[in-house]
Amino acid sequence: MSAPVLEIKNAKLELDGRVIWENLNLDVKQNEFIAILGANGSGKSSLLKAILGQLPLSAGSIELNSKKICRGSRRIGYVPQSRQTEATMPIRGKDLLWLGLNGHRFGFWPASKTARAQFDHIIEAIGGQELQHHPISEMSGGELQRFRVGQAVISEPDLILADEPLSALD
Repeated sequence: MSAPVLEIKNAKLELDGRVIWENLNLDVKQNEFIAILGANGSGKSSLLKAILGQLPLSAGSIELNSKKICRGSRRIGYVPQSRQTEATMPIRGKDLLWLGLNGHRFGFWPASKTARAQFDHIIEAIGGQELQHHPISEMSGGELQRFRVGQAVISEPDLILADEPLSALD
């Protein structure tokens, strides 16, 4: 049996001295789909942030492909909750997708044929051909959410995390 893609062992998260969750154990295998359910404020988004390396654990460990999680891993695709701050970001839909492929790089990098083909495939899959040149500030919530999903999957990550992915989807 192969190792899980994501493995969480005896994890504990405390924020401002308050235990959010503890004794958390979870294995996610390749091609497995799981949903984390809970009331508002129960720590679902905090769990995703811990997996992304944005929140440090108080105890335990999180591994992706048997390696300790590090912030900014290209092997994790992420669809965030809707954020109001995006309304003022001066980028277009296609820029958001390209960030999913090479957002970790600094400066100008011409697209390879493979990257261009992947971009074209995703832009078609999300129905974004007409919107790719529009500023994201002019998109409806559902249009923007489709581009966020495209950004999360474009690099073919090993793990995809989605925080309320169906919110505003049209």
